[in-house]
Amino acid sequence: MTMPDDPFIFQLPSRLRESRAQDLRLAWREACSEARFAYLSWLNSGPTRAGEAFAAYVAAADREATAAEFFRRHASHDAVTA
Repeated sequence: MTMPDDPFIFQLPSRLRESRAQDLRLAWREACSEARFAYLSWLNSGPTRAGEAFAAYVAAADREATAAEFFRRHASHDAVTA
């Protein structure tokens, strides 16, 4: 996997950097959607499933935060190297 601080990024043409940024943005937006659905599922879960639904929400929120941070780092890195 290519990380945002990978020197290979410097060799990517701008069109590929834009495509990569769009892919990362899409991944972040999908993670946002999953976190929202997990939150709503937790709110609507009954008392017997509340713990499981909360754990699913926390995991989805963590994935969203990670995707947002990765997107932020990548976008700022590409802005510097473009």
